Amino acid sequence: MDEPTTHLDITTVESLTLALERYEGSLVFISHDVHFIRHLATKLLHINAGQVKSYPGNYDYFLEKIGAAGDARAALTSV
Repeated sequence: MDEPTTHLDITTVESLTLALERYEGSLVFISHDVHFIRHLATKLLHINAGQVKSYPGNYDYFLEKIGAAGDARAALTSV
């Protein structure tokens, strides 16, 4: 899914998030929506300048590893 929450209102984002939390299969999504990422991501791939780095944890684990813990907005534009 590419930016699945971009054009949704808050209620619809919440509904989508709840539905996807219940989904038992695998999901691959690209998103800048920190709330959405925090609720769903269990493994992150960070792509920067043609390089891919895998982070086998949730979004907070990713922030910790890149040194941006506590600053989720900075993490979207760093590394």
